Order: sequence, then structure tokens, then C-alpha cells
Amino acid sequence: MNVRPLSASTDQVDTYWNIYYKTNEKNAAPHVPSQFAAFVLSEIRSVDTQIVDFGCGNGRDTSLFACYGIPTIGVDRSEAAIEECIKRKNANSYFICASINDDGLSDRLFERLRANKVSDVTAYARFFVHAIDQETQARFLKLCRAVVGDLGRLALEFRTMRDMDQKKNTSDHYRRFVDPLEFMNAATQEGFRTSYFVEGFGYAKYRDDDAHVARFILEPVT
Repeated sequence: MNVRPLSASTDQVDTYWNIYYKTNEKNAAPHVPSQFAAFVLSEIRSVDTQIVDFGCGNGRDTSLFACYGIPTIGVDRSEAAIEECIKRKNANSYFICASINDDGLSDRLFERLRANKVSDVTAYARFFVHAIDQETQARFLKLCRAVVGDLGRLALEFRTMRDMDQKKNTSDHYRRFVDPLEFMNAATQEGFRTSYFVEGFGYAKYRDDDAHVARFILEPVT
């Protein structure tokens, strides 16, 4: 069972994240790449890879991938976050301001993916799955399955149900604490198989917030 202790309308969610990134100095949103990004980079890096970073925020992980020469598309619904990303973009990074629920997102993604002329695609999302509701999660998984094709993969890290009562450093906002096995089942139904899975503490520490997270690498069933 998924637990949703906080809820918010779409407008409230958009307002929260726009304020968060506009007041970045006060909130001290990290700019250094996450531990998960470094892990994924070591797992999938090749000369024929491109990455789509869903929920890219201020681009901290997008920038890491791009600095290693990997064409990377960052996607986020926050206008303030994307504005910050564009200021720091390099030749290998490209950013789209959109929600998973935007009808035009898939067309914009595929247009850019074709322009990069790389067939191996990694869909990547850190701390994104727990920030969307289950209906949006279903749409996200469908989009990712289309994006990765038959050669790519989906790499995810998100808060689990065991994290619900842990201390949080960020202010209260919409969070959905996810059952990893339920998520695995949902991904399987969308045509993925699990090639890597781990959960626990110590993977996503931020100050004194040691989140209990699940990590997945999923591959398409062909």
C-alpha cells in the first residue's frame, strides 16, 4: 500500500517548486551530483548512450552526465528550475520545461532524441517517482518504455514507505512513500524486467536526512 501523508493540487505543487528554486540560496538545493548519478554513470556509460533526466531540478545530475560527453535531456515542470539549468547548460545538455502529463512532451522528447542520433537511451529519475501520484506514475512508466526502446534502460531512486517517519531537511511538500515491490510489479506490467534492485539507508544522505530509498535499474522485455 502506498502512503500519501501530504497532498496538493497541481498549482500548489508548481508553486512550491518554483519558490524552492527561485530562493535556492536559502534552501541550499545541492549543486553537486548525487550518489545515484555517479552509480548510474558507472553502470551505463558508453560512447553510444544518451540520457533523459526526468525531474532534473537544477540540473545537478544532468550536468554530470553531460560533462562526461553524454547527450542528456533534462525535463522538469518547474520554470524556475529550468531557467537555472539553461544558465549552466553545456553543449551536451538540453532542457525541456514540461510535466509528464503534458500531451506534447513525448513528441518533444523524440524529436530531440532523434537529433542526437544515438539508439541507446537511459531514462533516469532520482527522487521523482515519490513526487508524483500513481496515475502520473503509470503515464511515466509508459513514456519511459517508449523512450528506452529495446536497447536502453530505466534507472530510478525514490523514497520508500520505510522513510515516512524519518527526519526531512526540506520543508513539507507532496511526497508519496512507495512500496518497492508494488512499483516493481507496475513496471513489469509496462514491459520492464528488474536487472538491479536494492533498498536501504545510506544511499541518499543529505545533511542529517538519511532517506530510506529504493534503487532500480530496469530493462525492456523484448
